[in-house]
Amino acid sequence: MKLKEVLDKTTNFFKDKKLETPRLDAELLLAAGLGLNRIDLYVKFDQPLSENELGTCREYVRRRGQGEPVAYILGNKYFYNHRFKVNQNVLIPRPETELIVEDAIQ
Repeated sequence: MKLKEVLDKTTNFFKDKKLETPRLDAELLLAAGLGLNRIDLYVKFDQPLSENELGTCREYVRRRGQGEPVAYILGNKYFYNHRFKVNQNVLIPRPETELIVEDAIQ
């Protein structure tokens, strides 16, 4: 199966699950599962994936499909231009909180 097919199927799966950001979630998880940057998903969209690569991606997709946040699956979250390690024991930084930080700095 080619990378573009996996990306499209994953996006549709997340849409069916009514996730808020299906394409972004698919891109982030597939890129991480394949050890790529997000842009590489489009540069290498014709690349066939090995069974090992598919297995890693399937596991990430399965977890997201069950409602686990992307940040917990990846183990990190960017917040205010910094990368933070996250897991089930910490709250995930929210984008709205960046606005509060900006206001506090000003």
